[in-house]
Amino acid sequence: MVGFFTEYIYAYINQFYYCHQNGQFYADRKLQKLCNYICCVRVAITGANGFIGSQLAAYLEARGDTVQRWVRKPRGENTRKFELKDTHNIPSVAGLDALVHTAYMPYSPRNKNAYEINVKMAGALAASCGAAGVHFVFLSSLSAHEGATSVYGLQKRACERSVLTHGGLVIRPGLVIGSAGLYKRISDALKRSRIVPIIDGGRQPVQVVAIEDLVKAIAKSIDQRATGILTIATERAYTMREFYQLVGRSLGVTPLFLPVPYSLIYGALWLLEKTGIPSAAGTDNLKGLKNSVVHRVRDSLEQLQIEVKGLEEILCV
Repeated sequence: MVGFFTEYIYAYINQFYYCHQNGQFYADRKLQKLCNYICCVRVAITGANGFIGSQLAAYLEARGDTVQRWVRKPRGENTRKFELKDTHNIPSVAGLDALVHTAYMPYSPRNKNAYEINVKMAGALAASCGAAGVHFVFLSSLSAHEGATSVYGLQKRACERSVLTHGGLVIRPGLVIGSAGLYKRISDALKRSRIVPIIDGGRQPVQVVAIEDLVKAIAKSIDQRATGILTIATERAYTMREFYQLVGRSLGVTPLFLPVPYSLIYGALWLLEKTGIPSAAGTDNLKGLKNSVVHRVRDSLEQLQIEVKGLEEILCV
């Protein structure tokens, strides 16, 4: 609602200047600042230095909102110190309209209790926001479905339960296509070698979302103070084989698919993890892929009144 009034006021100001400044379509800076002060949304973002968090912060600031970055090493006026492990020293949510939780601790030999840390912090943030009347948005995953077997999916699903209990919003994005994250690791691996091991003929479903479509959806959900679960992804579920073919086409690379038994790929990834050798994906990613399902998205997109680009359009192929 706040976002709607902001857009309305901007439109009014712009219309006034359009009529009186020889067709130049812009707003006076003083009026624009006043509009920001009255109508801007005040949003805090955990993990604001991360891929999605940083893109969301830039989008919200570009539309005139005030963004508070919650990060491990705060620098600047609008930053706050935030540690996932420390539920006893959460920054105050006073004065905020919304808090978006994108921070996440992946499991590793150094972070063996990552599951408990992630779930505990999501619950603490949701409770804090619920008590203060602040809209809470939790960034989950399509992996958090009922049949999830991966640690990542099970952990996200446990977080969702805490968030929903306190009246927050869960956003489940598809595989995010952008300049970082899992997609970047996949495309970089394909650049290095066009050999792609696949299981079960590469028939696993993959639903994607462009980073710019995702941050727009999150912003819309903040304006609506939406609750429940929203799924933001393409309606079309690409097969894993189709996904790699399209990514390869965008890179000028023709993937060479190598059918491999699941147990063999799992064993190879397990060995890489144990030896500390980086790879595009890990054993937990493989578990999630094996049990992936197609998600219904039309209701969520209609509620936010948005459309998302298909993979072909995102990659310009």
